[in-house]
Amino acid sequence: MATHLVMGDPHCTPKANNDRFLWAGRMAADIKATHVICMGDFCSMDSLSTYDRGKKSFEGRRYQKDMEHSHHALSLFNILLATFSPDIAEPIIPEGK
Repeated sequence: MATHLVMGDPHCTPKANNDRFLWAGRMAADIKATHVICMGDFCSMDSLSTYDRGKKSFEGRRYQKDMEHSHHALSLFNILLATFSPDIAEPIIPEGK
């Protein structure tokens, strides 16, 4: 029987702590998920937003920071999966997300 862990929009951003990806990885292992599905935007990519470009609130956003933070979040999640549930299928992240 299949057990799915579905994550909505994680919106990984340097403004937020990545501990929640450790918790999600541990939860996937605890419930013995056979599939992990990310339904929405894994990364916020604040550095590419045009909403407040040119305003003081935009200052300091960098693409490299967004990418490093996102890779770190994914690695935390994958480490927990590999440690506690090595037989889980690859996470499913639809293209464009």
